[in-house]
Amino acid sequence: MDPGGKIHIRLSWDGARINSVELAPRHSVEAIELLRRKTGQQAVNLIPLLFSLCGKAQGVAGAMALEAARGVAAPAETAKWRERLVRSEAIQEALWRFLLDVPKIVAQPPMVAEFTELRRGFARVLDPVLSRDGWKTAGGQIDAPDAGIWMGLAGQVQEFLSTKLLGMPLPEWRRMLSVQDMEHWLDGRTTPLAATLCKLWAGKGRWGGGGVPLLPPLRRGEMLNHVLPELERERNFAMLPCWQGAPAETGALARMAGHPLISTLLEREGSTIFVRLLARLLEVVELGESMDADEQHPPWLESASLGTSEGAAWVQTARGLLVHRLALDTDGKVADYRIVAPTEWNFHSQGAYTCGLTGRPATTPDEAREAAELLLLALDPCVAYEVELNHA
Repeated sequence: MDPGGKIHIRLSWDGARINSVELAPRHSVEAIELLRRKTGQQAVNLIPLLFSLCGKAQGVAGAMALEAARGVAAPAETAKWRERLVRSEAIQEALWRFLLDVPKIVAQPPMVAEFTELRRGFARVLDPVLSRDGWKTAGGQIDAPDAGIWMGLAGQVQEFLSTKLLGMPLPEWRRMLSVQDMEHWLDGRTTPLAATLCKLWAGKGRWGGGGVPLLPPLRRGEMLNHVLPELERERNFAMLPCWQGAPAETGALARMAGHPLISTLLEREGSTIFVRLLARLLEVVELGESMDADEQHPPWLESASLGTSEGAAWVQTARGLLVHRLALDTDGKVADYRIVAPTEWNFHSQGAYTCGLTGRPATTPDEAREAAELLLLALDPCVAYEVELNHA
């Protein structure tokens, strides 16, 4: 997010290990000043421009929160395509990491051409949908693409996942439910990604679990009775969100925690870097395989009216739970707007990043920085970051 969205990370290192991790809160989550006194529609149109990553999810969340504040609902077709937009964006964001960033862990070349071609496929189908709908509230009809065009994109994505990422058919790979099955796939090194994950499993990625609990799949009542009231009542909640009084980790690992393989690995290994990346891979395969399904379960988009001229929306994104809450004044202009991004959950001052990195052995400054970067990749903040290393 810009402006002012960079995470400042200060590491205290004594020559043997990282003793402490200090994160400066992101003041940019206070979007109120940018959006205050604008009409609701002006604010919704501005929101996607403020976010360099997950912009579609941010725009959808804003549109849904505004609709809830106005007491109206989007047409069913609009709701369906918003769901597809957000899930498609999550696929692209995950593949960005797997094709461009993860290879750097083991000094492999990034798969730039492959990623670029896939993004072109998404853009050809989804960008016209988005431009026609904009971020219109209720009454804005989406002129969805022809079903054949969408199915063609789904086929392209599924073929890419099968041949370039996994090296086997999707249904066969999704039957990988045991650690033994996983190790067989890793040992085969059928794709560059499998080879990279194999090296992480060999030791480089089997750390990073600091004991922070995973954010559970919050039911509607839990959002309405706990999270949203705290967001309204506690001014710092947007910067330091908590669940049941404590920090929690959100994202693919939290969503996939019930998967048999991930559940086993969490019990054996904890929330390591490897387990986080594997959960993200399992999820992107699940998302890609279900692209051609008409209904998506569980839904990633929900909203609620909170009273006269107040509304909220909560949306799952590639990086985790995103919450928008707004209030309009009597003129229909924004009186208050609050956003809780996934980064604020995972990069809480006492959250998954801080706890996972504190105490990590490092005998050189390069090792300390490498550890910081590797855990950043696994937790994947939605903003730029800056790492400062101080010798204690």
